[in-house]
Amino acid sequence: MDRILITGTAGFLGSNITNHLIKNDRNLIFGIDDFSSSDFSNISNLLKNERFNFIEKKLDTGLNFSVDYVFHTLGCGDISKISNLYEYVNSQILNLNLILDYSKKCGAKLFLFLKINQNNEILTKLNEISELLALEFSKENNLDCKILKINEIIGVNFLKNDLRPIPSSIFACLNNSDINLANDYYLAPVSTLDVSNLIDYLMNNYCEENVFNLVSKYPILLSQIIRKIISYTNSKSNLNFDNFEIINIKNNPQNNTPIELTEIDNSIQEAIEYAKIKYFI
Repeated sequence: MDRILITGTAGFLGSNITNHLIKNDRNLIFGIDDFSSSDFSNISNLLKNERFNFIEKKLDTGLNFSVDYVFHTLGCGDISKISNLYEYVNSQILNLNLILDYSKKCGAKLFLFLKINQNNEILTKLNEISELLALEFSKENNLDCKILKINEIIGVNFLKNDLRPIPSSIFACLNNSDINLANDYYLAPVSTLDVSNLIDYLMNNYCEENVFNLVSKYPILLSQIIRKIISYTNSKSNLNFDNFEIINIKNNPQNNTPIELTEIDNSIQEAIEYAKIKYFI
């Protein structure tokens, strides 16, 4: 049986990974979360599963069990909820060092998730440093580490106060509220299914590459996604612009995953249905 640790297991990305991996009867999951920016309901359906062990705590002390795989998702949350950027950067570096040491101690394969193109210079530098630290540590300690870089993910298990552009637009449309954009900009979204498929591939196949840019091959303007959401929800919402500046993605990476990505339309509709059922019915 494969023993797996997932950090941020009740968050958006962590819960989607957890719900995917628990489907495999060979997997024993250890989830850790302190609910500082996540939701208990994302994992409540798993608590009676004997192959899911939940630990409510911060990732600031040692873990007294060993695993075969580690999925570290703590750097992919909603950045709008960061109240103190200095403390956030420090905690992210601390958490990364802890998870690198823990993975080395266990001899585990590490999956590190980083969010790219956040339109924030400090967070961009943080992710660049995190990538360099992980790669250098892995080289020096013979650690099998795969870095999955994402831009925007579409899927379920998001919170009602999630201020990322796609969830917040879904809630606005379901409330028939107008949407105001300060600027229009390109996203390169992928679905949670794409993330799951890449994880399955990397867990079951040898791959020499260590860094994967999990981004759409065809970046799309946020305004285009919002218009899709307005259409799919039959909303009376209007899309308004404060100005008409379009911000290009800086250094947009080329997708280099060994899987075919899904179309985002189905993922958008799935996210809309999730919001309807969980928050509006």
